[in-house]
Amino acid sequence: MKIKSITLQNFRTFKEKQIFNIDNFSTGLHFITGQNLITPRLGANDCGKSSLCEALISCLFGKTSTNLRADNIINWDLKEKEFCEVSIILEKYNVNYCIQRTWKPNTLSLTNITTNQIETVTQEKLEEFLECNFESFLYSVHIAQFTSKFIDLRPAEKMEVF
Repeated sequence: MKIKSITLQNFRTFKEKQIFNIDNFSTGLHFITGQNLITPRLGANDCGKSSLCEALISCLFGKTSTNLRADNIINWDLKEKEFCEVSIILEKYNVNYCIQRTWKPNTLSLTNITTNQIETVTQEKLEEFLECNFESFLYSVHIAQFTSKFIDLRPAEKMEVF
């Protein structure tokens, strides 16, 4: 499975619709950095790196790596007025899909882009499609800053992940 793009709107620090095309990235480990143009003295701090990663997790699993949900991830300035939307375009077995999750209203859909077949799915159905759950994702794909690490788990807990 390869993530091709992430689109987000009104998610945490992002107000306007933002599209991050990552289709040209090679596979493997990636280092994300940024530049704070509003407060340059902060360097790469507070420019949306964590929000981008959390948007991916939130779209796939309905919560962030620190278990924040809906009202805690909608852009703080627009919380009362607006919706929040995150969508991911990914390729699985040479077929492109779009996973879209919205809040206000709450929806979760999986679209086969080739056939334009849109299906409203449950979280369980999405995890079946992804072939991983929240814990597996955090221990293998995205190693979050403030969560437990796989290496720190007891043997029985490691077996549960598998």
